[in-house]
Amino acid sequence: MSTSSSYDSLIQSSASSDWERAYFYYVARGEKSIDEWIIDFLAAHIQLPENRKFSLFSSHTFFNAAIMSLPMQIYSRHEGRKRILGLQIADSSQIQARFAVEIEPQPQNARFHSTGNPLVDEENYRLWEELLFFQMCRRLLYDTGAVDFIVHEIRQHY
Repeated sequence: MSTSSSYDSLIQSSASSDWERAYFYYVARGEKSIDEWIIDFLAAHIQLPENRKFSLFSSHTFFNAAIMSLPMQIYSRHEGRKRILGLQIADSSQIQARFAVEIEPQPQNARFHSTGNPLVDEENYRLWEELLFFQMCRRLLYDTGAVDFIVHEIRQHY
């Protein structure tokens, strides 16, 4: 299995055994970096709400699964007008978080600049919010040390 399409199909599968096979076939053999595997996996499994009438940052869980026996959750919430994106990585019993962090948008990205016309702004707002979400995901994973923590945990157990 050395083609990119077989890697993609394993990563996108809903079966956790396929995710582990992707790890052992590609990461353990040195064809993919573990960071790349984690990001590819999350990109394939983060789910945006399909019919959202309100903000993308209304209380929602975008990802809730175990990666290589490491329970992880990516969620959003808001406090007043503050958008918050959070990540929790639990222990195997899922009782207590071993790694938990929440971030807010950077000040220069915290506000959508509107024309004041809802017919024009609605689609632009949705696109802006999705871009903000993915930018915050990147910060959540890299700037907080979450990817390093996940890599460390996976390497300890596999």
